Amino acid sequence: MKLLIVISAILATTALPVAAQDYQPQPWQGKAAQQLPTTFGKIKKAHWSQSISLWLAVDRDKTDWTAATPMICNALAAAGKPHDAFVAISYLDWRTFPAMDVIAKAYCEPKPPAPPESTAPAESLGVMGADGIIRPE
Repeated sequence: MKLLIVISAILATTALPVAAQDYQPQPWQGKAAQQLPTTFGKIKKAHWSQSISLWLAVDRDKTDWTAATPMICNALAAAGKPHDAFVAISYLDWRTFPAMDVIAKAYCEPKPPAPPESTAPAESLGVMGADGIIRPE
């Protein structure tokens, strides 16, 4: 029984890093992984472990990573993240990376695409008079 527990523990601690090394990021993910550490000084390393899972090795300090997440999501979008892509971000202590010493977790939710701009002329609501009241033309 002890042997089974030991084998299970070894598999649990080694399977995650091996799986993470097998994932080949999409071009936008590779671009984001290169840009995030240079854009955000407290991010020491960015690594995609799966198609939706971004590991960020960061300083363990008083930074509120949940509050910083919208800026990181915007940086992912600027790198080419599709609008319908969901990204789970794990903030890990960079001193123990790739160990899963989680500081915080957050998400970049998918966003609906912006509606296409109409090429039809806008309908006039009228003309605003000096008194601030809009009257039909």
